[in-house]
Amino acid sequence: MDDYEEGTWTPYFECNNNSQTVAYNSSYHHGHYTKIGNLVYATCRFLWTSKSGNGSFWIVGLPFTSNSDGNKSQPNGFTVHYKSGMYRDVPTGYLYENNTKVQMGYGNGGGFSNMNFSNLSGSGEFNAHITYYV
Repeated sequence: MDDYEEGTWTPYFECNNNSQTVAYNSSYHHGHYTKIGNLVYATCRFLWTSKSGNGSFWIVGLPFTSNSDGNKSQPNGFTVHYKSGMYRDVPTGYLYENNTKVQMGYGNGGGFSNMNFSNLSGSGEFNAHITYYV
């Protein structure tokens, strides 16, 4: 295990049109990761106390850039452990190739549809893990 690393990262919401404003509770706004070779396991937890904005949105700030090979970067592992303030029962995410952000969405008849930031409640909490190749 000559390529092992642990650390922290800070997750944020970002809208596609940069129209968002979000107030995060600093006690519940963090992420941790473990990187072993070319595989990253990242967790995040954040609680927002107010927000405004619209458009599709991402979780940004992953600690490493995802692999540019679509066969390795997709599918990634994305599991929501807890959520409140999100209008979908089972939100999911799509990790872009060669990037540090996850598109938020939901399953739609076997496909994927983007979530809209305007549909989040004014406050809420989100906990998830993301596993991906770099």
